[in-house]
Amino acid sequence: MNFLAHIYLSGDNDLIKIGNFMADGIHGKNLDDEGIEIVLAKMDTRMKFRMKQDSNMRFAVAELQEYYSEFESEFTAFFEALRVHSNQKLNTL
Repeated sequence: MNFLAHIYLSGDNDLIKIGNFMADGIHGKNLDDEGIEIVLAKMDTRMKFRMKQDSNMRFAVAELQEYYSEFESEFTAFFEALRVHSNQKLNTL
């Protein structure tokens, strides 16, 4: 049911829906123990099973390997900005 809530809360943006659905398969412990490549490969296997077709997650793994440093920089900057914004919002409540 958790994935249904994430899809619902994604609003009308299909790309956000897809991202939230995919992210439901990533759990902190799995990521720490296995690494993102293995987690994405497992998601690919689950998606193939659920959808009865190729999910093409392997392309995400290849892209992650190629552009990892840029992804990491963008995510780090994004989450820092999100943290600052959240703290500012909390201070106004």
